[in-house]
Amino acid sequence: MRKDKNLVTILSILPGIFGILGVGYFYIGKKAIGTIFLIAGLIFALEIYYMGGNIVKVVNQIISSFTPGPGVYLQGVFVVIAIYLTLLIISTRLARTACKKYNERFNRNADQNY
Repeated sequence: MRKDKNLVTILSILPGIFGILGVGYFYIGKKAIGTIFLIAGLIFALEIYYMGGNIVKVVNQIISSFTPGPGVYLQGVFVVIAIYLTLLIISTRLARTACKKYNERFNRNADQNY
């Protein structure tokens, strides 16, 4: 059965927004790499959640004391978010490529059966 590249894209992006990467891989049957992306996504999502909860405290410290220390913490938050977004884009792109290859193999096998 052919797999839809658009559905793979949706299954990669929508859950990926909430830290659940790799769903597109599960859809096309690539469970190992799907699990790797799922674990990596959850680790980054938890880190963003943890750091995000402290952002309010850090901003309050910056406003009240004008010390340069908390700014470094905010840079770390943005770096983690940037890495996660890059991981989301890479995961989505690779899932689409894997879907295309899956469909090509499916078509070759279907042609050989006729």
